[in-house]
Parts: sequence; C-alpha cells; structure tokens
Amino acid sequence: TKPISFYGNTKLQAEKYIIKKFEKKKISYCIGRIFSTTNKDQKKGYLIPDLKKRIKKSKNKIILKNLNHFRDFISMVNISKIIFSLLDKKYKGIINIASGKPLHLKNIAEIILKKYNRKNYKYIDNRIETTLIGNISKLKKITNFKIHDPVKKLIFWLLIMISVLITNYNKSKFIKRSLKSVISNRYKKYEIILFDDASTDSSLKVLKQFKNIRLITNKKKIYKSPALNQINGILECFKI
Repeated sequence: TKPISFYGNTKLQAEKYIIKKFEKKKISYCIGRIFSTTNKDQKKGYLIPDLKKRIKKSKNKIILKNLNHFRDFISMVNISKIIFSLLDKKYKGIINIASGKPLHLKNIAEIILKKYNRKNYKYIDNRIETTLIGNISKLKKITNFKIHDPVKKLIFWLLIMISVLITNYNKSKFIKRSLKSVISNRYKKYEIILFDDASTDSSLKVLKQFKNIRLITNKKKIYKSPALNQINGILECFKI
C-alpha cells in the first residue's frame, strides 16, 4: 500500500534499505509494521495524551480538527506479546502488528469529552478521510492471538487520576512517613488531599515541606468523637 504521509514514506524507505542490505548478506530479518498504539505511560506528542490535555485544560469552546480518520489501535501489552511470539517462532519477513479493527478518531475524542464533562466543542473535519487498518490474516495464522483492545480500555489508564485522601490530627511523627510512602509509588498519576483536623502539634510545619499537597485545615474540631471528625475530614476532601 502506498504511504499516505511523509512519515509513512520514510518507514517504507527504511524497510527497503534493510531488505536490500540483509538479503545481500544473506541475513534473516523480521520487520514488524506496528500500527497506532497507546499505553498508560505515553507522553505528549501522541494523539490520546494530547487530546486529553487539550480537552481537560480548555476553559473556552474546544475546537477539534483533523479527526475524520480511521486508525488501527493496539495496546503495548499485545504488541509485546506478539513480538515475543515472533521471536520464539523465529519468524522471517514482513508482518503487520495491529488489531485489524477500524477506530474512528472522533470516538476517542467523545470518550474524553464525556470523561471531563465538556459539552462546548466543535469538530472541524478534514476534507479527505483516511483509513489505516492492518491486514492481520498472516499474524493470526502465526500467533493464534485473539486481539481485543476496546478503545475504553486503551485510554483508561491515560485518563484515570487517583486521589489519595489522608486525615490527620496531631500525628506529626507519622505524617511525613505516610506522605513519603505515597510519593515513592511508581504510579505518578495521583493527587494527595490532606485534611488536618485542628492539630496542635507540629503537623502543619511538617506538611509545609511538601509542595504538591492539597491541604484542608480545620481551625477547631467540630465533633467530640474522633471517628466523626475523621468522617467529616473525608467529606471535606470530596468537596474540593
């Protein structure tokens, strides 16, 4: 198939170069043509994280351009499984690494818009609709994989944000350790909301050492019961 972009053409030229050089020296090769992908650690410069950033941060009407395309998305988990399977079987030649299923880019935008409750938006469609879907008939025969990557599952980890709620009352000796245990976690898409229930020790002084904390403070206790005060703290966290 003829490439539809400059980027696609550079990949085709790279393939031709590899084939020419390797065949001349009689070296076996395997070229995996990986189609569109996403994963929970994907950074800016890719469609889904960039769409998420634009939609989440926009305060005005959102203009969404150039989404009138069909693409073939496959998760990094399945890509890894396929590559290891090809290595194990010592496959030689060119093969598409894809799901074989079309996904309209507007469907991705709709999921993100719904997630952030954005209703003020407009699509400006490109004139020419393009379709890039992988033919995976060869892949199915070789690997026997059933690739099932629903779009919601593909973008779930890019959209999710974990809120860690912590209540504190006069626990200056332990609060620093608690916060460090959260910060040291490998998963970085989280926020820390801490409710301090009118502490009289050095808790607030300790908390000021941590910059990325959403801090709520009570000037005085509302209830006599520690349990009720803790419940009140959690409810206050949910309000922000």
